[in-house]
Order: sequence, then C-alpha cells, then structure tokens
Amino acid sequence: MAKLHELCGSNAKSLKDFEEKTLATTLEDLATVAKSHGEHFRYLVERRPGGKSLVHVTRNPDAKLPLNPQICG
Repeated sequence: MAKLHELCGSNAKSLKDFEEKTLATTLEDLATVAKSHGEHFRYLVERRPGGKSLVHVTRNPDAKLPLNPQICG
C-alpha cells in the first residue's frame, strides 16, 4: 500500500485516507471497466497488523488470491 501511495504521487495525508478515498475507488473503477471489456480483474486489500496493508491484483481468472477475513474488494 505504501509503495502504491508513493508511486502514484497521491496527495492523501495518510495511508488510511489513500486506501479509503483513492485506492478503493480506483480499483473498483478498474474492475468495472475490465468487466465491461470482457477482461478479468480482481483485487484484494489485505490489512495487516501495524497498518502495513498489502494489495493483491490479478488479471488471471484462475489465480488464487489470499484468503483473509479482513480483506475487502
């Protein structure tokens, strides 16, 4: 999550703001657009202790994403 925040040049004040206001919306938009073009796109945000979240993205419909009860998306 922190690397995505850094790479995209977000103006979000915190990683939490970035995740909730920018990343979640963007990933949902990407999933919607991909679906409308017959493409596969899935993502999961894995919240880890200490606020170090991981983002898992796949365009492979057969790929297994991690299972975690704190995952959204």
